Amino acid sequence: MKKIIAMLLLVACAFSTVSCAIVPAYNSDELLAILEDKGYSVTDVDVETNEGVVGYIYAVKAETGDEIYYIYCEDFASSRSLYNYIDSLQRAKIAEIKMEIEKIEYALYKAEGVTAAEKGDYYERYVMKTEELAEVERYVCARAVNVVWYGTKQAVADIKNGTD
Repeated sequence: MKKIIAMLLLVACAFSTVSCAIVPAYNSDELLAILEDKGYSVTDVDVETNEGVVGYIYAVKAETGDEIYYIYCEDFASSRSLYNYIDSLQRAKIAEIKMEIEKIEYALYKAEGVTAAEKGDYYERYVMKTEELAEVERYVCARAVNVVWYGTKQAVADIKNGTD
């Protein structure tokens, strides 16, 4: 009985996690309509030179700074490779910034002999790095079948909700 309950809980958790991340795979006409309805300026690009990528749509909302790349790939393998590449770059950038923040924190709180002027410089760098981290963490990357999207969380939410 415990195994059955555990299995049901596992399935429920999996469905709840997956349902939050799903963005429908739109064709370009549907996506253009949704983005324009939400106030985005849209650029539709057909790509002939990139292997595995058929084309992409780039949209930006000038008022908020939200943006999204919605990339159409030839097949599932291409989309998986592109997603893994973008995701690894995103994770590496976040890790790099966090490491720099930790170095600054160490210099501020653990190191001895830091002058007031140096502390001021460290605080300035700390603020800049935390703002940079917040900006990088605004972006998400995901995929569905042969589509990969990379953009701000708000832009992804806008296309996820479709037309209202």
